[in-house]
Amino acid sequence: MCATVAQPASATPADEEYSDYEQETLDLVLESRGVTLDPQPAGKRIVGIDVEVLDVIEERDPAPNFLNWFHANSRDHVIRRELLFLRGERYEQQLARESERNIRALRQESLVIIAPLATGEPDTVRVLVIAKDIWSLRLNSDYRFQGGALEYLMLQPSEENLAGTHRRVLAQVIYEPDTLSFGGKAYEPRLAGSRTLAAVDGNVIVNHATGEIEGSFGDVQYGLPLYSTRQKWSWGAVASWHTEVSRRFIGTNQASFDRDPDDGVDDGIPYQWDSEIIAGRVSATRSYGTDVKSDVTFGAEAQRSVFRTPDLGAYDPAAARAFVDSELPMSDTRNGPFVQYHLYLNSFASLLDMETMSLQESYVLGPELYLRFYPVAEVFGSTRNFFGYRATMAYSLKVGDGFGRGYVSGTLEAEPRGEAIYDSLVQTGFRYVSPRFVIGRLVHDGTMAFRGHNFSNSFVTLGGGGRLRGYASGLFIGDHLLASNLEFRSRAFSLWTVQVGGALFYDVADAFDEFGQLRMKQGAGFGLRVLFPQLERTVMRVDWGFALTEDRCLRADQSLACDPGMPTSPLDGLILTFRQAFAVPRPTSAGVQITSK
Repeated sequence: MCATVAQPASATPADEEYSDYEQETLDLVLESRGVTLDPQPAGKRIVGIDVEVLDVIEERDPAPNFLNWFHANSRDHVIRRELLFLRGERYEQQLARESERNIRALRQESLVIIAPLATGEPDTVRVLVIAKDIWSLRLNSDYRFQGGALEYLMLQPSEENLAGTHRRVLAQVIYEPDTLSFGGKAYEPRLAGSRTLAAVDGNVIVNHATGEIEGSFGDVQYGLPLYSTRQKWSWGAVASWHTEVSRRFIGTNQASFDRDPDDGVDDGIPYQWDSEIIAGRVSATRSYGTDVKSDVTFGAEAQRSVFRTPDLGAYDPAAARAFVDSELPMSDTRNGPFVQYHLYLNSFASLLDMETMSLQESYVLGPELYLRFYPVAEVFGSTRNFFGYRATMAYSLKVGDGFGRGYVSGTLEAEPRGEAIYDSLVQTGFRYVSPRFVIGRLVHDGTMAFRGHNFSNSFVTLGGGGRLRGYASGLFIGDHLLASNLEFRSRAFSLWTVQVGGALFYDVADAFDEFGQLRMKQGAGFGLRVLFPQLERTVMRVDWGFALTEDRCLRADQSLACDPGMPTSPLDGLILTFRQAFAVPRPTSAGVQITSK
């Protein structure tokens, strides 16, 4: 047993703020080991590293302990290999926090705390690593119920932590209103003891009405990820395919196309086409700097996309042409090199009660920039010549124990001489998370996506459990998106170790093709959030939304009936699923990720 100095066992590292659940965990481990924290560990020599992997079911958990017999805890060396410091080195708070973020990002871990321990010697420190596994032998699930109807269900019987090594093997079944998908995946995070990862995923798609195979999808990955801000090189390769019969649904009903809703005739062309997408990418990244990071990536991408409608001979020829021209995605082959620059600060904030309630979440602070250039040319086997340009900028700051992030992203794909513009997209918005007050905090998220040119016939949909609750899933469709979401999220309280919170929300949004068609829809309601730290870092969400827009008919001619996807009962707005309704906007090389999935 190492020596200790007089200090309250419940002390917290100076740069950390823990939830009640995390603080209780730290106190219990410190007490059980008879150790205390070092209040000033910076620069001291590390004389030992202790790893404490907590049982999935502890004495304080609302489940019998014998269930741990069916679960293999992460092995000591599996946790140690994620640390960015070694025994004998000087303690750096930055490396401890980065190691914490790395372990917290692992699918197999929920709670993670790295704390410096006093040794009784003025120039030395021990490091304590606390990790709580999620239940590994499990039936993973994801689902979306709305209005009493099952819209989506994913079941994955899996072993998430094979023999405590963080290897994953799983089978999966995915239910959607038209199909069932069957398949499996294997994931090796540390091939042959290295930091190289390898993964393979394969699935077949079956129409559950006809029993016929309609397609398949999957991918193969291999590479060395960027696992540290002090790493200089990373590389990777990925190949994927996805063939299916694509259909658009409003709730669980297949949507249909009507060329002119005002002419009194419903063309009734089903939103359906055959899709075949095959893609691959190889890349290498050189990372520069420590406090100010600059990552330069070179690589090549190839993608072949083919979309075909079924026989439309039974429909009005003019309506069929309009459907193909305006709704069918464009078949395309895009091959070529790319170069990308990523700038950000090695500065992160750990926050609570945002997406996962009582578990720490880390977000990069300060400016962040992506610049990407990708020439696509017929000489590489592409179907057309164009230059692609993309820029994404964001700025994030900590506001007390809250958070703010603003962003803008632009994409332009045009012929080399600028004679024609194929695609252009601008995204902008902001997220504000207020400092916590007595009972919770406010979260506001506003976003706009505008497509100036739309060669690819891409679109966005609204409705369901995301940015416009109270309406059927996928009810509204358009080239552009405008949304504002305000949510009150309560502080979490503990039922044993299960974390429970409530929410109130007000959504305003629309998806539209032209600004003259913009008519904001409103929804409001309340919800429940539940987090099981033994099982997931992701919250389970129950929301009950109510449509507030008085004139809810989509037709301009009021003599026509409302769209069948509009809510007819208050229960239509009741949704049960996972994840918060709108994710923290995240700048990426592809633009800004503004959805939850």
